[in-house]
Amino acid sequence: MSDNENVIAALNLEYGANRRYEYQIEKSAFPALNTILEGIRRTEGDHIEAMMNYITLHQQIDADLGRGFSSILAHLRLNLAFERTALAAYSQFAHETNDVALKLTFQRLARSEAGHINLFMSLIAQIEANEYPISIYCPVCGWELQFGVNPAVGTHVRCEKCKQQMELQIEMGDYLAVAV
Repeated sequence: MSDNENVIAALNLEYGANRRYEYQIEKSAFPALNTILEGIRRTEGDHIEAMMNYITLHQQIDADLGRGFSSILAHLRLNLAFERTALAAYSQFAHETNDVALKLTFQRLARSEAGHINLFMSLIAQIEANEYPISIYCPVCGWELQFGVNPAVGTHVRCEKCKQQMELQIEMGDYLAVAV
């Protein structure tokens, strides 16, 4: 497998472990056990951060293709790869089982993953075509700032709530709003 495929597989394992320990902590009434599980869950979180740091350092930043959405595109592509992996796995599981009810469950899961794939493909296509609206949380008050579709860098908007003037900028391939 390629490095990218291995990183995706590692993230699938780490996300699953992290959520599994979180779920077990939520269901447990044993504080000592929860302390141990929480420590393990945190290390799984560290593993996720290590893989995400790799992705961030190795992502391609293309100034023209999806400008301003570099990190979001990287995550959407990662999500797309996760969903494709899940679709293939659930389809295989449905094919292999002899249990009719389980087969139907895996088939429903596969259909759901196919829908997720279509959703992520659509979002990626809109962003790459500069057709996705830019909305960013105001760094002063947290209200949603609307810059519209394909705005020019340097576009100004005034926050509706705190009235601060904001300027759209791109830093390291990602949009951000800066108070002016």
